[in-house]
Amino acid sequence: MNTLGSICSSVEWRSLRNHLLDTLRRATIKGLVDPDILDELNILNNISCIVTSSSCSGRIALFAATSPGDKRGGGIVAKWHRPITSKELLQALGQEMLRKYEFVWVSAQPIIIALHTCDLEIANELIKISDRVGFKYSGMKITNKSYYVMIIGTERVDIPLRVGGNVFIDPSDAERIESLVKILNTYLSLAKRKLDRLKRALATSYTMLEKRCEEATLY
Repeated sequence: MNTLGSICSSVEWRSLRNHLLDTLRRATIKGLVDPDILDELNILNNISCIVTSSSCSGRIALFAATSPGDKRGGGIVAKWHRPITSKELLQALGQEMLRKYEFVWVSAQPIIIALHTCDLEIANELIKISDRVGFKYSGMKITNKSYYVMIIGTERVDIPLRVGGNVFIDPSDAERIESLVKILNTYLSLAKRKLDRLKRALATSYTMLEKRCEEATLY
């Protein structure tokens, strides 16, 4: 990184941006990108000093593992990027494969937007914008090719269903399952509303970010 905080004219930056834009195009065609986050990604990617990478508009997910922290011996059983019903959760919990896992839990997870920029000032502005609309976990790290920014929401809840083989919430308990689904949907709804606030904030700040990008490319 140069002392001015901009590498927008570097070959490394252009290569990284082209690669990530191509990855996003292919993922969108395959239906792998959450539809309700595309507007935010397009706003960001329309600025030549910014490019997005892996992002999520918030989701509900069911996980299983053989032991705490074991990523190889388990993983995501089911996921939804929208509110769910008790029936959908019960169908996922009824899968035969879950019988072998001693640890099962369900989560409502927040928005995550990962992006790269070639300018330090733009990185700091993006963090300020996201913080103003409630993304308190946003931050940045410097790589040899970019300033890597993570915009992360706070709307997360993790609820254990089975721990060490002991059942915490029995799928046959309809009242508890219904209450669980209500909690998960509430957290997801809060995340989606915050995503809309971020979209409006980015649209309002677009001209400022674009102008800064023009200045950064002069270095």
